[in-house]
Amino acid sequence: MSRTVIAGIDGSPASLAAAEWAAREARRRRLPLKLLHAMEEWIPSYGYASQTEATPSPQYWGERIPREVALQLTERHPGLKITTEQVEGRPLTVLVAAAQEAEVLVLGSRGLGAMTGFLVGSVSQAVLAHAECPVVVVRPGAWLDADCLPVSGSDRARREVDRSVVLGLDLSHPSAELLDHAFDAAAVRRAPLHVIHRWSMPPAFAFDPALLAPEVRDGMATSSATALADELRPWRDKYP
Repeated sequence: MSRTVIAGIDGSPASLAAAEWAAREARRRRLPLKLLHAMEEWIPSYGYASQTEATPSPQYWGERIPREVALQLTERHPGLKITTEQVEGRPLTVLVAAAQEAEVLVLGSRGLGAMTGFLVGSVSQAVLAHAECPVVVVRPGAWLDADCLPVSGSDRARREVDRSVVLGLDLSHPSAELLDHAFDAAAVRRAPLHVIHRWSMPPAFAFDPALLAPEVRDGMATSSATALADELRPWRDKYP
């Protein structure tokens, strides 16, 4: 199975941010990028359009959007292999199926709604629950304005090195796949990795003030830090 970075797009600002993020990720990993547009067979919004107006068909937008986004990305990322695909079906079904062949699946945080029928926030959330590969949900914001404009090679390298990867780790349910992806993401970016684990005093301690003594808390904090270090040790060895 070929490794590919896949971005779901619908023309919305969030999906365009997702496409740009996916292009940068594909470039870092030296992988091809696929732009995926899903289109449902029946879209309610088109039923309200005047029959006398020349309303573009869903097929028209389904072909135009990936093509135009691919052209824009090719200009900003010369040498990156980009393909496009239009798939008819429910967005959730299409995206979950695409996740089976993706190295990373990249989605926008919000979509245009019924007009394009793709990447409404609830769809992205549902994909997160069902996808079998890492899923990145991109929100357009200040980082996009600053980081996705054409810049010189040295400036781009500096920005990528400065950006950290943050992993939230639950020691009661550690995930080897999650740890591997986080360390790998930091490695390909040549970026620092910050691992955050939250611990708290057991509820029963609130009923006995003596148990809240500083030495008790310090002992639990040390124990938690030791457990975190033990969990990360194999990954530190794999990614020195």
